[in-house]
Amino acid sequence: MSENIEIFCPLCGKQGKIERPHPRMLYVTKCDGCEYWILYYNGRCFALDDQIMSGGTHEDRIACMEAALMDYFYPQLNGLAIVVEGKIFADKSQSGSEVLKNLDEFQFQPEDSILPEELDSFRNVDLKLLDNPEYFKAVFEL
Repeated sequence: MSENIEIFCPLCGKQGKIERPHPRMLYVTKCDGCEYWILYYNGRCFALDDQIMSGGTHEDRIACMEAALMDYFYPQLNGLAIVVEGKIFADKSQSGSEVLKNLDEFQFQPEDSILPEELDSFRNVDLKLLDNPEYFKAVFEL
């Protein structure tokens, strides 16, 4: 038998009940009070953009949910930067939707990737020397 749980709209505060979703499931519904879309995940409710959720494309609705979840997850990173291919995409001042926008604009540059020779050198030389305290200090200490 499934269990019902209480949820609260983050916009109007109205209480509602839903069937407890699977822990890896996103539950999206309209608030009975204000009629805005809300997303329930992992014990929390998030307000979603009503225009996008009501009239946007499938891709727009997915992006809207991703942005809401990034706003939830990103603060848990304690302001750590997100770095992809050497480019910093986020710092603690950015919202989740800003991070997603930056990541969407990122263009992978194959010329910036690690060459097979560099990887072999790391495996055959550097990796073996990491346990050497003097080598480690020389490479990693400022």
